[in-house]
Amino acid sequence: MKDEGIVRHRGKIEAVINNAGIARLGSFDSIPSADFQRVIAVNFFGVVHGTRAALEVMREPESGTIVNVASMNGKVPAPFMSSYVAAKHAVVGFTKSLQQEKKQQQSPLHVSLVCPGWVRTPIMDARGREVSWTTRTCDDANPRRYWSAGRDEEAFPAKRLLYGAHRVPGHAV
Repeated sequence: MKDEGIVRHRGKIEAVINNAGIARLGSFDSIPSADFQRVIAVNFFGVVHGTRAALEVMREPESGTIVNVASMNGKVPAPFMSSYVAAKHAVVGFTKSLQQEKKQQQSPLHVSLVCPGWVRTPIMDARGREVSWTTRTCDDANPRRYWSAGRDEEAFPAKRLLYGAHRVPGHAV
């Protein structure tokens, strides 16, 4: 599923931020199975699919930075968030595995993991409703271009994230 359209439109992609998230809060036994699966599908497989798409367009020559955003809940579990915590743990494990692969391949491609703590977003205000996320293409004053999947809200400056996260491969920021 190579997305050549964005490459044609924007040129070489140097960085991708995979940031996907919805939540269903409540005790494990109160969350319907379909809702649990939906959280895993969006929060984990959204990052997997974004990473695969990024790798396809960053392949020739392989270079750039992929930043996968998990959560501190991917490292430290919390009650009443079992599906969210499970998905973010999966993002952490997936990203660390990919980091090791790229290191063994001696690839110039950087894969970084960001695990933000509490960020005030509508995801925690949803009270069981799904919060939608969008894919967007961003530019800033810097000539580098990046593709970001996430909210338009400035929860964290993407530029600082990109230029800082690649400096600590193998670790969560």
